[in-house]
Amino acid sequence: SYIFLCLCLFCGINAFASDALVDGIYYNFSEGNAEVTSGGYSGAVVIPQSVSYNGTTYSVTSIGKDAFHGCDTLTSITIPNSVTSIGEYAFASCKGLTSVTIPSSVTNIDGYAFASCTGLASVTISESLTSISEYAFFGCNALTSVTIPASVTSIGNSAFSYCKGYSCYCSCYCC
Repeated sequence: SYIFLCLCLFCGINAFASDALVDGIYYNFSEGNAEVTSGGYSGAVVIPQSVSYNGTTYSVTSIGKDAFHGCDTLTSITIPNSVTSIGEYAFASCKGLTSVTIPSSVTNIDGYAFASCTGLASVTISESLTSISEYAFFGCNALTSVTIPASVTSIGNSAFSYCKGYSCYCSCYCC
């Protein structure tokens, strides 16, 4: 299995396949919930609140680890209120992404979630967010505006490091 994994990494094969591709978005399904998984996304992507597959309707509750990682031509993302978690590296290195709105259903942004999104200029965070993990927006050097609500009680190390244009408006110690 070690050789297979090495071959997958060397050849760019996704060894962690999705359960299904529905309307251009890859998903894994479990216990009535759907997780958005990695795929070759580009342009404007709208994640639905629910998705039907093989006669079952699933609530889209998470954006998985690496789901959009490296999708340079992703220009916008619409995240529905059904999503409760954004995984590690979920949008890392999406250089074409210019703005993002985190819906009120999300309480935590995992580590490196938006790291190196060099075109990301604006982030809107809802009042429900409580935690921004380490390196979440690291290297977003076009970031000029983000308002961190008072509900955020934890900001990880280097969450906003190397955000050259960044100005912080918050009621916390992060700046």
